[in-house]
Amino acid sequence: MAIIAPAKVNAKPVSFDSPPRPIFCYGTLMSAAVYCKVVGTASAPLSKPATLVGYRRRQVRGATYPAITPATADDKVEGLVVHVETHDQVRLLDLFESDDYERQTVRVHLAGEAVDVDVYVWASGDNLLSKEDWDFEDFLQNRLQEWLRDKEVFGDRPEDDQQEHPHGHHFVTAARELDRLRNTNSA
Repeated sequence: MAIIAPAKVNAKPVSFDSPPRPIFCYGTLMSAAVYCKVVGTASAPLSKPATLVGYRRRQVRGATYPAITPATADDKVEGLVVHVETHDQVRLLDLFESDDYERQTVRVHLAGEAVDVDVYVWASGDNLLSKEDWDFEDFLQNRLQEWLRDKEVFGDRPEDDQQEHPHGHHFVTAARELDRLRNTNSA
């Protein structure tokens, strides 16, 4: 089995005594159902629409999720600023995104105000990205239910770690970490 590493972190540090910095979600995590499954909560977190200027959202080749990359000042990405509740949830998000991404601190426009947030920026090379933009509405209509039904992604963990996972091993790694955190917190 390939070792799946969490996202690289190049974000401004946040004290563990302080709440985590909000995350700018621009892909599958904009779905409350996906976000809740990843971080292990029953209810959707507080989120607000925001715009990230100077980046472009693109489809990852052969995948059903996007990536963002730096672009021109005319480019922008619409998404949601999500208020992450705990530092453990940030760790789960880092695992979910994997080392294909780097968590960085950026400034977004939120209700006419500039706000610092963390965002996962693509770190694995442009050759893995299509020239096409990723479409959230298409994901919601044609892929979301597939993701939520997939037992290898969000349900029972497969016994055979060599098995191919349709959305990547990082989902299973994040899910196992969520199980570990739940067991630690309930002990």
